[in-house]
Amino acid sequence: MNKMFNPKSKNLIMYISIPVITGFLYYYFHTKEDFIDISESSSSSSDSGDESDNSLDNSEYKIDLKSHYFNTTPALEKGFKHVRGLDEHEIGVFDMGYYDNHSMWMQDTLIPLDILFLDSKYKVIGFIENAEPLSEKSLFINKHSYYVIETNAGFCGAHNIYKGMNFTDKYNLNLII
Repeated sequence: MNKMFNPKSKNLIMYISIPVITGFLYYYFHTKEDFIDISESSSSSSDSGDESDNSLDNSEYKIDLKSHYFNTTPALEKGFKHVRGLDEHEIGVFDMGYYDNHSMWMQDTLIPLDILFLDSKYKVIGFIENAEPLSEKSLFINKHSYYVIETNAGFCGAHNIYKGMNFTDKYNLNLII
């Protein structure tokens, strides 16, 4: 009998391959931001905002935002559903917990929103302006993001949001508890 295929060598292969595969998957998914090219242009028609060379003026102060923080499954699913209005500087921060091509929808959301997609360091990867209330259309930008931020419609235009900017360079995120 060939030693390579005896039951003892199969067990040895399993004991070696499982930790190797697990280690690779852990490394890949926990360092995924290193593989994302945020400078790549998207072909999605939902991806708004032009990349710009805008830089924050050092004399400019940070704007305080009242931030709802959504990071549990029920909170992520609820978001701003059934909310009748937001203050001017009130936002929702959706901490998805992992990189993916996240999508949002406006079912049961009564107000129009701007939706921003950010990486784990709060860099804007793309955004969708003026999402239609009560729509069941899936809204996404065809790029991997880590956070999604929802704001009142018109926020991106009024605050000169652009792809590549670091959101926290311009804004303080003050959690609402």
